[in-house]
Amino acid sequence: MSLRERRWTLPRVQKNFVTSTPFLADFLSRTVLVGFLTGVGFQVGIAVLGEMFRLEVHAQKTVEQLTEIIRSLPRVHLPSPGPSAAVVGGVLGNLDPE
Repeated sequence: MSLRERRWTLPRVQKNFVTSTPFLADFLSRTVLVGFLTGVGFQVGIAVLGEMFRLEVHAQKTVEQLTEIIRSLPRVHLPSPGPSAAVVGGVLGNLDPE
């Protein structure tokens, strides 16, 4: 097969492969996206817990931040969790599951 013939054959094969598996591509894309966004949500949530409880957190990694927050719970500024919990509850209460 000449180079000229290869150039015309490859795009046809790729096009047929891509158009023949839209369900698989959609399924994997949604699954990967949901998993990624869930992980990001957990990391952001843990990162702001210290601010919500008015605690100083110096750790950089998520697990270390969570450990530091749990160890610092006795030093929580008591008025701070109330408004934070109300905001989180309001946001989660307004979500519409599909």
